[in-house]
Amino acid sequence: MTPASRFLFIAAIGLATASQAAGLKPGQFAIQGQNVTQQICVVSDGTWYGSTFNWSGRWSMEGGVWQLNGNYAVGDQYYGYGNSSMQLAGGAVKWYDWYDDASYQHYEVAPFAHVKTKCDPPYTGANTQAVSQ
Repeated sequence: MTPASRFLFIAAIGLATASQAAGLKPGQFAIQGQNVTQQICVVSDGTWYGSTFNWSGRWSMEGGVWQLNGNYAVGDQYYGYGNSSMQLAGGAVKWYDWYDDASYQHYEVAPFAHVKTKCDPPYTGANTQAVSQ
C-alpha cells in the first residue's frame, strides 16, 4: 500500500466512524420485526415514542452503540409492564422485548430504517399484546 493510498484508507475509516457516531438523528424510523412492523419517533431531547404502538423511552450512545430503552402498559391484564431494549448498528436493531413477570420474552435482529424527518404523533390507543407480537 502506498503512503497516499494508506492515507485515503485511514481517512475513509475516520469518515465512516464519524458518520456512525452522528447516525441517529431525530425522525421517524421503522423496525421490521418477524411478527410486526413498528414505527418510532426519535426526538432530539433523548426520548423516543411509538407512532404505531403506545410505548416510549429514552435513547443514548453507549460504548459506540445507540441504545434505546423503554416500556409500556398492556391492556387490562397484569403482566407488570412490557419492556424493550434495542441496540442499533449498521441498519439493524437487536431487539429484546419482555414482560416484568417473565410470561413473555422475545429477541430478534431486525432491519431498522429511517422513514421520514417529521414524525407522526404518538399512538395513544390501548395496547392489547406485546409490542413485538
